[in-house]
Amino acid sequence: MAKVLVTGGAGFIGSHLVDLLLHDGREVRVLDDLSSGKIDNLPIDNPKLEFMQGSIEDCNCVETACINVSDVVHLAALVSVPVSIQQPAKSASINLLGFLNVLNQLRSQDFKGRFIYASSSAVYGGEQRTAQPLREVDAPGQLLSPYAVDKYANELYANLYADLFGLSTLGFRFFNVYGPRQDPHGEAGVVAVFAKAMLAGQPTKVFGDGTNTRDYVYVDDVVDAFVRAAGPLGSGNRFNIGTGVETSDRELHTEVAAAAGVADDPTFAPPRLGDLRRSCLDASRAR
Repeated sequence: MAKVLVTGGAGFIGSHLVDLLLHDGREVRVLDDLSSGKIDNLPIDNPKLEFMQGSIEDCNCVETACINVSDVVHLAALVSVPVSIQQPAKSASINLLGFLNVLNQLRSQDFKGRFIYASSSAVYGGEQRTAQPLREVDAPGQLLSPYAVDKYANELYANLYADLFGLSTLGFRFFNVYGPRQDPHGEAGVVAVFAKAMLAGQPTKVFGDGTNTRDYVYVDDVVDAFVRAAGPLGSGNRFNIGTGVETSDRELHTEVAAAAGVADDPTFAPPRLGDLRRSCLDASRAR
């Protein structure tokens, strides 16, 4: 049986996808350089799982990973927006050229399956976010980082390869994904940041007046969407993946505090430069 290839499969979202695919009886190949993913996230002893340590920047590695695969889910990426601003060439090498490495290998191997890739809500930019909820036809706005530019270029290349070479491609624009295995350090989602601090008895911080909103989606719902996308529907499209429900920072703090069994008592800090006031999607196309 041909395997499903998951690039970045040892990461937060990727490892949950691997779990679901294995549970459904699929054979899975993971390609991950472990720069941010963790081998402990994977059931490495499962006989249906093949793990390859390597980078999507390495053409030879990508060529080997793409051999005899039925579908490809591309999650490998440099996801740090600040790093992309500081090192735009590094961001482009991984997020754009690495993406093209995978597409080119699938083209050369006459791939007949579905290529499903992770885009980002970052492609909506800044100015378009004044109109809520965000729809797929609204993008792009004024893109705010090299990461956003790379992700939007991914979408354009995926559609181009579909038109020119007949590849079946489909993209997902994630919003605020949360759940187990999310790293509570660095630029992790605020759910993980709040939870880690509360469980450790440390203070929590809300920026601004707490009324900024985001669209939070649980990781299991995201990976369910990936599995559904391997079917016959949706080729050539891009889909928002979220709930369509706005939750404020203050409301989120209350919910996490209740789950952790601690006092709902954050400190308030001045608003951060560039923070968006609202972010909410229209998920009707995905539904």
